[in-house]
Amino acid sequence: MTFADESVDRLFELAIQAENTARDLYLSLARKFAGYPEVVKFWQQVAADEVFHAQKLQEIRDAAPSEQLAAPADPNVLLQARYVSQFSVEKALAAIRDLQAAINLASDLENSEMNAIFEFLITTFNHDAAAVAFVLSQLRHHLNRFMEFPNQFGDAYHCRAIKVLN
Repeated sequence: MTFADESVDRLFELAIQAENTARDLYLSLARKFAGYPEVVKFWQQVAADEVFHAQKLQEIRDAAPSEQLAAPADPNVLLQARYVSQFSVEKALAAIRDLQAAINLASDLENSEMNAIFEFLITTFNHDAAAVAFVLSQLRHHLNRFMEFPNQFGDAYHCRAIKVLN
């Protein structure tokens, strides 16, 4: 492992990769539930949120001075980011048979270290308080989507009845 592997820049790289991986997962879930327009719309919305998250991280990374990016990253956050980077969309999708399983998977991902890393980077490296507040409000809205979405289908029993198509 080199010094660059422990830098703030590497932490941004891993965090952006995690957001893009989440996007890929949600777009794949949209395809799996192609016969259910309201379900497809949900997965597409949360995928768009992940695109927004990745863009915000990239903007902050691009604006950061090179000395800051070369500095050592917080070792605990970097360890979390490395763990999140091991998530496999293909492996996760293989176990999805119904909407409840998809919701559980997404909930696990959203409640993993991924959003904690995102929030850490946004609040630590963005010095525009209004921009930080806006992005954090968008993150809360994103997380609320996952809490509200299943309610339109009833309980877990009803969500299990909505099967993947492929």
